[in-house]
Amino acid sequence: MDTGIKERLFYEIEDNWENFTRTPIIDQKVHTISEMIPPGVQSLLDIGCGNGLITNCLADSFKITGLDWSLPALRYVSASTICGSVTSLPMKPGRFDMILCSELLEHLVDEDFKAAIEEIRRLDIRYLLVSVPNNENTHINELICPVCQEIFNASHHYRGFTLENLSSCFRGYQLRESRVGGPGVRSYPMPLLRLRQRLGRRWFQVPTGRTVICPKCENKAFPRSHRTPLSFICDGLNRLISRRHPYWLYALYEIAP
Repeated sequence: MDTGIKERLFYEIEDNWENFTRTPIIDQKVHTISEMIPPGVQSLLDIGCGNGLITNCLADSFKITGLDWSLPALRYVSASTICGSVTSLPMKPGRFDMILCSELLEHLVDEDFKAAIEEIRRLDIRYLLVSVPNNENTHINELICPVCQEIFNASHHYRGFTLENLSSCFRGYQLRESRVGGPGVRSYPMPLLRLRQRLGRRWFQVPTGRTVICPKCENKAFPRSHRTPLSFICDGLNRLISRRHPYWLYALYEIAP
């Protein structure tokens, strides 16, 4: 099966969208996004809106359209929706006042990421508000498939972002404001993480109610494992040497004059 089709299978799992619900942390995120939207903005395009947790909240104050390629996700969006891909946005430039791109870019494989950046820039919309994981170590959420031994990120995160490398993606835009927020997370030094995973046999633990699919063989069975003495030691060392940092990075851009 084509890699792109296999990648899409993950986003067609309806149970994941049904179980992805509002929490105080999501409400905090909505509050931050609302505060960063510039005065005068009335219409928004929410690219990669998922099941509309943020879209639906902003619909009370803005004319917002949610775009996603997952029909199961769009069923939960109460605002206007478009089923489409960020790699080929189905609209002409200048239709909206602002693009919102929240927790999308980290999910794109290299080819799609490059196309998405070009498509966002093509729309030539004055404001762009992006939210991504903040300096994320994408290896922390890795699983090893018990069927085919494929190692992959359970959340399908393919890249980490800092403010610097995020801003470098959007030539022609200038940074207007940036913030960090959300729960505190630890980065986990790679040598220690690899020791925990490969010798301590402790990989990412799939939360109850969430379905993960192997991108190689499509296996969906990932039983939770018990902690081993070595994984316990690695986790303890990580708590001693790693500092927590806010999970989300927000950046508001404006087209340079």
